[in-house]
Amino acid sequence: MRKLILVKHSAVVVQPDVPAAQWRLSDVGRARCVSLVRMLAEYAPTVIVASDEPKAVETADTVAGGLGLSVETEAGLREHDRADVPYHRDGAEFERADAEHWFATAVGELLARRPTGNVTVVAHGTVITLLIARHNRVEPYQYWRRLGLPSFAVLSVPDMLLLDTVVRVDSDAADRER
Repeated sequence: MRKLILVKHSAVVVQPDVPAAQWRLSDVGRARCVSLVRMLAEYAPTVIVASDEPKAVETADTVAGGLGLSVETEAGLREHDRADVPYHRDGAEFERADAEHWFATAVGELLARRPTGNVTVVAHGTVITLLIARHNRVEPYQYWRRLGLPSFAVLSVPDMLLLDTVVRVDSDAADRER
């Protein structure tokens, strides 16, 4: 069975006066990526494609290096534009139909260009959750809130059924929900 692995980027240095799209990984985030490599190896990814935001690219670079793969970037895998949204907005702002549409389109095009193998996408919690909710019975806001930095979900291709979710990857442990 072919799989799509959706990875939420690792932990960042939060800078409230800097747009989230420019945030970079923290030392803890980089350390967690090492554990993420071991967990993702189980799914034998053949390609890693990341959002072009620094936190996603840094996560993808570490994972790809550990798996002997290279990284491609795609602007269509970005989080929704929150440049004008204050940090820590409440759940009412969560569901964004435009973000769900462009992310689903970008993932669909990526899978069409890569018709074989397990594809890993390193992106962002909101758009990952919206794609999962589109094809599965999950409550989006609650699912999104559980996702740690990093975390990942495994979906079957082409039906996009949720097979596995690892909600938290630390340097020495992980929380998995099946």
